[in-house]
Amino acid sequence: MQIDPAIAGLIGVGLGSILGPLGSRWLDAKTAAARRQSISRALAAEITAMLEVSERRDYAGTYTGWLDHWKAGNSDMPRISGLETAAEKGDPVFMANLAQLGELPADTVARIVRFYSGAASLRLDLAGISAGNFSRNEAIALVEYDLEYWADIKALGGRLISELTAIK
Repeated sequence: MQIDPAIAGLIGVGLGSILGPLGSRWLDAKTAAARRQSISRALAAEITAMLEVSERRDYAGTYTGWLDHWKAGNSDMPRISGLETAAEKGDPVFMANLAQLGELPADTVARIVRFYSGAASLRLDLAGISAGNFSRNEAIALVEYDLEYWADIKALGGRLISELTAIK
């Protein structure tokens, strides 16, 4: 049995019109998944670095030392350069991927924004203390609050690392 070339052509066109868009959608989905994975891994790496630097430099211990110093009646404030600039510039990987965050799950994006906003807020508080914008008692209250807040942000960062590295 022979198939008429015109019918074979119609079958080919029909299959092509069905399979072509399916292949295109498959490729688009694969490309979007690769972008999501790239963005999520980059953010996870930046958050990991932030948490590791904080631990290695023992920021919490340093701030606790400041509290002890101030509570002992001393009123001199630490001078830390670059905090305002760092807070204004933001974290490089986060800032570079800001426009692409919508490619990630909405709940994950909300947690990412909370983490980075919290970290920026802490930097601004420290910049204000360093600039002498607070009295000793205000600095004590702020650092006590910020140490508790940092514990929350740090825990959120740890959960985010796991969540971001699981994104496929």
